[in-house]
Amino acid sequence: PTAAWFEWGTDTNYGNLVGMQDVGQGSSVSNLNVVLNGLMIGPDYHYRLVATNAFGVVSGVDQTFNLSHRPPTTNTWTGADPSGYWSAPANWSPAGVPVNGNDLVFPGGLPPGDMVSTNDLTDSFFRSITFSGASGHTIRGNPMTLTNRADCIINSGTNVIACDLTFSGTPPTPDHQYPTIRDSGSGELTVIGNVGGGSLYFLRQQFGTQPRLVIRGQFTGGSLRLGYGTLALYGDNPHAISAEVDHS
Repeated sequence: PTAAWFEWGTDTNYGNLVGMQDVGQGSSVSNLNVVLNGLMIGPDYHYRLVATNAFGVVSGVDQTFNLSHRPPTTNTWTGADPSGYWSAPANWSPAGVPVNGNDLVFPGGLPPGDMVSTNDLTDSFFRSITFSGASGHTIRGNPMTLTNRADCIINSGTNVIACDLTFSGTPPTPDHQYPTIRDSGSGELTVIGNVGGGSLYFLRQQFGTQPRLVIRGQFTGGSLRLGYGTLALYGDNPHAISAEVDHS
């Protein structure tokens, strides 16, 4: 009989083994499928198929993939499962659990009880979060990393993110072409947690009452830019912050 498995990793040393199983004997064709968890946006991943039997060990050709090249998928919150957990497939449309690299949408118009959710997913790396339709959501739970270069958060309504938040794709200094958080015109976004990563540029998208960004934690990103809005920083923040204010 022949046993087969996949080796994978971020270089051709691989370092990980998954899916070892008996694939039979003789000349028949066998399929071997595995699921890899905990992958991150950014690095190239290498993998190859390996098989062994009484005649020796044979390794397949090295193959690569990168999650950054995967077309983005959008998951829209429904709140259909009473648990409120992100790991419940019924809480999303299409039904399923968001994976790293997806865009998340939290719409307005849901019952109040369906607008409180808990991110119980580990290694949460998403492209962006959109609060639409004058929503009033509260997100709590595990820390999150948003990887977009711009429009990491699009805010409408009064929303709360109660966890640590990292922006990994934003420029080192704020750039007017790349707003990190874009507000529809009169909303308020509160982050109850530490905010870090790259720079942070908060911009009002449409004219109206000035939107408000509140950070109730430490801001470790280094530089801020504020356009047509207001900003409030609360709590003990030992990190030096430079800020550029434009029409605010």
